[in-house]
Amino acid sequence: MRELKLVEKYKGSLLLRFAVIVLAVFVVVSLIAQQRQIAEKREDLQTLQAQLATQNVKNEELQESLKDEEGLRDYAEKKAREELNYAKPGERVFDVPEAQPAPPSPAAAPKAAASAVGGSWWRALAEGCKGRLPP
Repeated sequence: MRELKLVEKYKGSLLLRFAVIVLAVFVVVSLIAQQRQIAEKREDLQTLQAQLATQNVKNEELQESLKDEEGLRDYAEKKAREELNYAKPGERVFDVPEAQPAPPSPAAAPKAAASAVGGSWWRALAEGCKGRLPP
């Protein structure tokens, strides 16, 4: 009987040790994860502070340019031209479109047709020319 109590006591002690070890590992893993999140947030904070400093410089420059009446007129004219597409009386405004990608070359068409048909290029060419060639 006494041996049974010692074995049960020993088993309880092993279970308790296992539980403590699992808890310790959990706490360590949680702390590491928290430290990682803190480091990421600090990096985000530094990035945002740099953006704030840049924006503050821009705001100061804008306020300096708007102090006098001429600067305010220039600013209003610039915004009207850029954002509202206004022009002065008698002025012509030319809108130059941005470069567009070149259309596919005619040589690429048979290849595309052949791949679409799933056969050779001459079959695609023959299919495309049906009814167009004289007898």
